[in-house]
Amino acid sequence: MKRKLRVYFIFCLILLYLSFNSAVFADAIKENRDIKFIIPKMYFLDGNYIYYIDQRDSFIYRVKNDGKDRKKIVNSRVYTDGMLLSGMIVDDKYVYYINDSDNKKLYRINKDGTGRVCIAKRSIDPSDGFYLLNGYIYYFSNNKYYKISINGKEYKLDNKDKQICSYYFNSFKKIFYNNYFYFLLSDGIYKVKFDGTDKGKIVSGGIYDFKVDDSSVYYINEKDLCLYKDGKKIINSRVLGDTGDEWIGNFDIKNGYIYYTNADDDMLLYRMNTITKEITKISDIKSVSFKVGDEIYYIDSFDRGKLYKASLDGKEKKVIAKGELLYVYEVKKDFIFYSAKWEKEEDFFLGRSLAADKNGKVIIELN
Repeated sequence: MKRKLRVYFIFCLILLYLSFNSAVFADAIKENRDIKFIIPKMYFLDGNYIYYIDQRDSFIYRVKNDGKDRKKIVNSRVYTDGMLLSGMIVDDKYVYYINDSDNKKLYRINKDGTGRVCIAKRSIDPSDGFYLLNGYIYYFSNNKYYKISINGKEYKLDNKDKQICSYYFNSFKKIFYNNYFYFLLSDGIYKVKFDGTDKGKIVSGGIYDFKVDDSSVYYINEKDLCLYKDGKKIINSRVLGDTGDEWIGNFDIKNGYIYYTNADDDMLLYRMNTITKEITKISDIKSVSFKVGDEIYYIDSFDRGKLYKASLDGKEKKVIAKGELLYVYEVKKDFIFYSAKWEKEEDFFLGRSLAADKNGKVIIELN
């Protein structure tokens, strides 16, 4: 029972975090080019490079998109929780990170590894971390919010800053879409406009995961594990399934369709048109984890032994990777990020994190 609860807790964290970097966030950036909102994570795609924290030694590395010229750019241990919520942000010029070797202070370094400087002298609470918003860094230390420039100059927080900080540092997941921040807290989903106005709770109750599309909020309700839109149930079948050892399933949104796993139909993948509400079963695809890009990338639910690439209608599919696989994290640009079990680890956990091209060729192992 304890093991199952632990697995379920890990699963919920993965759901909450990974979907943040999906098309929802990409759309938000397109619609708000004058607003730059970045939160820490384990890896960043930046031009011709991938920046990542290697979970084996907690150092930051940079590697070209073809897997060549791997270089350690930070020799200090960077804070990581051992999963995905890591203390690193990459923007247009710098890499920012929580230095675990220096009492969890915030550092900044050039992308080539030069010019290291401490920009926040206080120890950051790693469970809350920091975020970057329009050239300013906000962080939490000793039960207080702080605002600094990227050069370390400290500023007084105005009411707007305080409002956003209060949501951000108490939330499990954050999305910025069409001038609004959306935050998942323990008692529901809240939103607040970028200027700090029009704030409040928009969904009450326990939520496992949510996404924003066309200004509507889609979420998995904790009570029945079904999918809801703006407070109304739109999918009567359960999206999440319990295998006895773990919880599986998820949903994604792409080009006017909601893709979801049907736990009441052997984890088969379905899609629903967001306008007509027409529901279609996608071929014979059964999935424990999937992401939708130009194609569907999914791990089969039979034995988790194969990673597939399939057409959006599911009619064309092929195996692109094999092994003891766990989760599809993200499909971004020309890459698929997914995980596999450790070869010598018996217990279920997040596993090895891999970056591969869209044909399944592994470019780099991130841990």
